[in-house]
Amino acid sequence: MSLRTALYTCMFAGVIALTAAILVVLPDFAKTTQTQALERAVKTRSASLALELGRRLHAEWEELGVLADQIADIEPELGRAFLEGVAGSKNVSWAGFAGTDGIVRFAANGLLEGESVAQRPWFAAGLNGNYAGDVHEAKLLQSILAPDATDPLRFIDLAHPVTDENGQVRGVLAVHIDAGWLQSY
Repeated sequence: MSLRTALYTCMFAGVIALTAAILVVLPDFAKTTQTQALERAVKTRSASLALELGRRLHAEWEELGVLADQIADIEPELGRAFLEGVAGSKNVSWAGFAGTDGIVRFAANGLLEGESVAQRPWFAAGLNGNYAGDVHEAKLLQSILAPDATDPLRFIDLAHPVTDENGQVRGVLAVHIDAGWLQSY
């Protein structure tokens, strides 16, 4: 065997070994790189979605606060109209004002008017300050809004105390955010 043949044989063997190493290492490297890129994309999109959802809920919270400042001495018909505007969005299932005795004075579409909400956590907490609750099953509204539903309605409650010009609490203004909207969002 000549030196030239031996050299070509060694180079050929080296190229074969290098190709084999690349074929073994490259797929794992590509898979790892792709997985890392997908993880970064999912984290970025999740963070963006959480931020947008936070903004939307904060907007509902701010709107509720502004309305609570204006609603203390409002006529029920006008209050109902305001609340129907609030409840007209896809995410709000109910909006209402209850007096300090827990009786709903007016609400969007008249839902629960004249009913007692005194035992509801949002009402008791709302008398003492601003309140944002956890997701919970609808107790009073299930039979009205979705009586034939197989899955229970679930809400997040937001409530603000309503005070008069002297700072006396006159009642609680609340909205129920549909947890189904949150899920689909």
